[in-house]
Amino acid sequence: ELNKNCLGDYLLRIEHVLEILCISRATLYKCIQAGHFPAPIKIGAASRWRNSDIQKLIKKGADMSKRLQFDPML
Repeated sequence: ELNKNCLGDYLLRIEHVLEILCISRATLYKCIQAGHFPAPIKIGAASRWRNSDIQKLIKKGADMSKRLQFDPML
């Protein structure tokens, strides 16, 4: 289930983030610790991520993938 915050952005549960990005929970937390992924928004004990942040990561990954295709020196 998606929750909508006051800015019109959606907050995603970890299960949705993992499914969207096709990564494991361990990989997600390693990426957070390394600073490659935004930390979750804490709502009580629950963790949520902004859909817009996930979409930016997807776009950033797609952009990097395209650049690697054209410039293997990156």
